[in-house]
Amino acid sequence: MTPRLVSKSPQFACCVVLMYLTAAGYHLLAQPAKNAELLPLGRPLDTLPMTLGRWSGADVPLGERAILATEADAHISRYYTSDTRAEAFLYVCYYGAPYLRWPHDPSVCYKAGGWTRLSNRTGTITADGRSIPVNNLLFERTAEQKAVQHWYVDTDVPVSSVEPSKLRYVKDALQEQQRYVLQVHIASPVTSSAEKAFANCDDLAAALWPELRKCFPKAPIKDDIARIKDDV
Repeated sequence: MTPRLVSKSPQFACCVVLMYLTAAGYHLLAQPAKNAELLPLGRPLDTLPMTLGRWSGADVPLGERAILATEADAHISRYYTSDTRAEAFLYVCYYGAPYLRWPHDPSVCYKAGGWTRLSNRTGTITADGRSIPVNNLLFERTAEQKAVQHWYVDTDVPVSSVEPSKLRYVKDALQEQQRYVLQVHIASPVTSSAEKAFANCDDLAAALWPELRKCFPKAPIKDDIARIKDDV
């Protein structure tokens, strides 16, 4: 019986082409990356105030393994307590070259830690006159529940996801244009209700926003003027 030559199939040829294009794409990206400098923050993240509205914070250093896993160019990790004794964990990380590295989905980390996601909803908060789209996730582990909120800043613009921007990061890198991404992650334990825990996340995020804007890089690229004109 004569064996089939799978190398002659259109599917195989298509796969070869895709592999070639993928390899070529990474080669092209590597060229600007060799000499690229990170877009510097306007202020270091650790200059964010320990007091944000009615919240008082303290640094909680991450372990070396966690720092390496995030691949962030800068970060802060803090534990905040409100004047009503509400609690929240705040993590902010910065990617100054998002065509090389971008934020991880928090769901992956929580699932790896044994948490089960009970719900995943999008929402909007208002901070300093700006609408910020957010993701609100509820997790459970044993008898413990946690409200988790995360969102991003994509070159001055608050967004709920950076997934749609990945191709643009590649295009801009090839054109030697600079972009950046900030990720904001807030988690609050559920004590009385999930609604109150998410309200704690909203409140801390609203207090954070005007201070976080001071950390924005001073010279993002200007091609999306219509998209960012009301945010600069």
